[in-house]
This record gives sequence, structure tokens and C-alpha cells, in this order.
Amino acid sequence: FRLRVSDEENTVFTEIQIRVYPDSGSIPPNPNPGEKKKYDKVLDLTHMDHVDIPCTDGVTIYNRDGKKIAHLRCLNAIQSMAIGESAPLGKAYWVGENEEGDIIAAGTYFAIEEGEDEPKKVLVIK
Repeated sequence: FRLRVSDEENTVFTEIQIRVYPDSGSIPPNPNPGEKKKYDKVLDLTHMDHVDIPCTDGVTIYNRDGKKIAHLRCLNAIQSMAIGESAPLGKAYWVGENEEGDIIAAGTYFAIEEGEDEPKKVLVIK
């Protein structure tokens, strides 16, 4: 296949050749609709004002470089039982702000509960 692209006056042309090989596979759409499934929580600031993170103790948010972004209290007023858990869980609410109250950049963040080693991945969309 050949794709020919020109400017509005049809004076400059660019031609791109596309070859399709049999059995070459497929390319997933970008952004991939299944991408959110790789994260424990998604904070989509275009549609929501916070994300709740299940916890039994305080939660610290870190960026990809390991820099501390925020520390959240675990609020036990609203409790729920997690499947397979024996202790009731509270929720830490994060509105996508750092400790100075500034809205953080879109990207991947890590939520680590006090006393836990395994981080939860949080995707922030703006």
C-alpha cells in the first residue's frame, strides 16, 4: 500500500509505503483498553475526584523514582471486608495531590502501606 500525504495547497507531497506480511500478527490499540488492568487502582482525574486505597494502617505514595509524594491516613470509619482477609479494612483517600497540595503529574505511582513490603500500583490519568 502507498499513502500519499500533501499540504493544503498540494505543493508538498510525502509518500509512505506500507507492507503487510501474511501471518505477521497484530498491533494492539494505543492506548490499550486493557492497560488499566495492570494497575491495582486508577485515579482518572477527568472523571473522579479521588481514589480509595484499602488499608489497615497509613499509606505512603511514591513516584517512579522512589520520591515520597504524600502520606495518607487510613480512615476506618468506612470499613469493608476484603475477600480472604480476616481483618476489616479502612480506606485511604488520595485526591492526586502531593504534600504541598499541588496536583501531581499523570503517570504511575506506588502506594505502600505501613508495615507492608508489596506496593500497590496506582495509575493517574489527567
